[in-house]
Amino acid sequence: PALMRAGFVALANLDIRELARAPLRRLAQGSSFNVGLGVRDRNSMVYIETCEGDSMIGLRLFAGSRVPLVTSAMGRAYLAGLPADERAEVLAQIKPSFGEAWPAIEEQVNAAVKSVEAHGFCLSIGGWRSEINGVGAPIRTGDGKLFAINLGGPAYVLRAETLTGDFGPRLAETAREIEKALAFN
Repeated sequence: PALMRAGFVALANLDIRELARAPLRRLAQGSSFNVGLGVRDRNSMVYIETCEGDSMIGLRLFAGSRVPLVTSAMGRAYLAGLPADERAEVLAQIKPSFGEAWPAIEEQVNAAVKSVEAHGFCLSIGGWRSEINGVGAPIRTGDGKLFAINLGGPAYVLRAETLTGDFGPRLAETAREIEKALAFN
């Protein structure tokens, strides 16, 4: 059932996948890192499109891969893209499963929201996995759908300064490019 659900998610989002593929590929090739497009499925983000850079070391995520909603860069970007009331509902549903870790996670999600508002992107520094850092940005469609894109890789290469100063702005620009393409489609 989970595999079928992922397949239906991917099929339902063919238009955005087609429009996003070229900008995502350019960013992946220009950065050498994994770049992906995802959509929310419950408490996860499901990749519906991925592009690999030419680095010998990468994440190797593919369409159908899942990352957590509240700890991954893609998930945090998605949450930041939600209206405040919807975000509060989602977080209230997720909160019980994190127990004592919740205050720190909630603080990181709130920081992601502020970062997206100020810069168009947010970070996950070891949030999903300690050895992985990433940057994410939301994509809003004209018909009210919400997606997110991310760029991620090994923490020893993708330091917070590099993500904030270089790849974050590039990712935010790619997200806006995809939004414009969707508006004209």
